[in-house]
Amino acid sequence: MYTEENGIMPETEPSTAEALDETATVGDGELTEETESAKGNSRAEKRAEKKRKRDEEHARAEEARQRERAAAIARAEQRRAKRQQILKTVGAVFIALALLFSVYAVFEDVLFPEDEIYTATKGEALALADVRAYLEAEPLSERALIDRLKSDGYATSEIAYALEECNVSFTAQAERAALAYLSTGVFSTDGLLEQLRVDGYTSSEAAAAVNGIMNPEALAELREILREGWTSKRMVIDLLSGMGYNEINILYALSACPVDFSLQAERAAVSYLTAEPLLSRDALIAQLEIEGFTSEEAIHGADYAIGSLS
Repeated sequence: MYTEENGIMPETEPSTAEALDETATVGDGELTEETESAKGNSRAEKRAEKKRKRDEEHARAEEARQRERAAAIARAEQRRAKRQQILKTVGAVFIALALLFSVYAVFEDVLFPEDEIYTATKGEALALADVRAYLEAEPLSERALIDRLKSDGYATSEIAYALEECNVSFTAQAERAALAYLSTGVFSTDGLLEQLRVDGYTSSEAAAAVNGIMNPEALAELREILREGWTSKRMVIDLLSGMGYNEINILYALSACPVDFSLQAERAAVSYLTAEPLLSRDALIAQLEIEGFTSEEAIHGADYAIGSLS
């Protein structure tokens, strides 16, 4: 205890507050050490956990790679097996084809005997050439053609060969003959049939030819055209063609209903000169030719009109 007498501060026991402070300090130190230790343990555990996860990921990746490798090996094996199967199949096909060709080579003459090539004789070749020349020049019936070849001295076998090789349609020849007759004169149906039979065509050939040529509708249309006024031959052909009639139908109509086109030119010229009295002769002729009349018909028509109206 401090006294003024000796001036010495006596030792005293630490106060309660100081004791508490010291205890707290010691306790804080121990707590800090424990906390640091716990933190160190936590970091170690986290590192161990991360390592474990990495190991697991590596294991899974390795397992996936192993599976993919196995799958690739399996696919390669499948492709190899498929190629081997294809090669076996192709080989079998080639072997089969080789055997087939071998059999064919051995038995070719037996299985497919060659037809004997026929070589025409000189007489047959000449007969065939004459048949083609005769038919090119004019239509002929089979009977007329045979008669001509016989008169030329060909044998029956040579004539038969020429007709067979020529492969001619005598119905078509009958049509050609009928058209030739219609272009040169007027024939009724019965008259044309009779003329074709006289030429040697059979009744069926003549009938087929005439039925194929004669068209009563074309004839009716021609008569209607003539009733409507004058016309030239070219105008008739153009009009009937425009209606769908073919050349044979038109030729039949003109034969069955003969038209004097010189008279038609006269009517046309009178019509033009009446409408235009000052037309010169040359102009009138030129106009008639434009309408399809021939030069001869146009000159005749113009002279007739000028003489009639002067």
